[in-house]
Amino acid sequence: MQSYQINIIPSHQINKEKWDECIERCSNDLIYAHSYYLDQLADNWDGIVVNDYECVMPIPWRKKFGIRYSYDVPFIQQLGYFSRVDIDHKILIDAFFSFIKYGHYNFNYSNNAIADLPGVKTATNFIIDLTDKESILNNFTKNFKQRLQNASANDLSYVAATSFEAIEMYKDLYSQSLKNISQDDYKNVTALTRILSSQNKCVVRKITDSKAQTLSIVLLLKNESRVYNIINATNSEGRKTKANYFLYAQLLNEFAGKGLLFDLEGSELPGVKIFYKKMGAVNQPYYRMKINNLPFPVKLMKP
Repeated sequence: MQSYQINIIPSHQINKEKWDECIERCSNDLIYAHSYYLDQLADNWDGIVVNDYECVMPIPWRKKFGIRYSYDVPFIQQLGYFSRVDIDHKILIDAFFSFIKYGHYNFNYSNNAIADLPGVKTATNFIIDLTDKESILNNFTKNFKQRLQNASANDLSYVAATSFEAIEMYKDLYSQSLKNISQDDYKNVTALTRILSSQNKCVVRKITDSKAQTLSIVLLLKNESRVYNIINATNSEGRKTKANYFLYAQLLNEFAGKGLLFDLEGSELPGVKIFYKKMGAVNQPYYRMKINNLPFPVKLMKP
């Protein structure tokens, strides 16, 4: 039996070059797990490291009442383990539970070996293969095509925008309903998008009307394999004019044929699910684990 050296290393002690290289060389490479992404968005994070960075697994965490717990970091959808070697997932789970006794954690779409573990539920994530433009267009539903035709009659324009515009519009429209996103989280994602913009890994597009008023906007991040739908916001006038249909049709046209996946990031919201399905998106589920291994009676309370 092969033996593994398992270490849980604080982020400031991790060899970031080896960490990111491991993830980049894995077939399930996701931007959320890269060190620069976690450094910018997570309050704290440690990493499970197997041998010499042959397998890695990031763990964002906070502390309350002296209890360390894993939490959902805004603008990070799924993490989990990334491995260049065959490894028993139970080894990683044991290491994870030695470090975290409470919270939530999202394992990525390829970590399906953990699907049957206690506390694990399947979560929705929609993707579109951008390889072939003709296939993309053929997968639009009749309803999507009709809404797109209606939108096209409204003198709309598809133009470049800034990450600041996208984040501010998103915050203005949705901050009251998205209580889990703090002002610090918005500052963090703003700083991240500035960094990635300088590397041509951030794309922002918006739809404007004949008066150059913004109706709908989207902020995308890119890596070698995916375009990530990080932020999307549409105001009331945008909903009336079906601006979001026009926006996503133009996005798909822009990125078609570039060999990427369009990662739409969810959602469990019925209306959003319907919209993504109309574009021909397919579900690539990931796995959400709820953890409560606290001793009784502490486990009856939330930290």
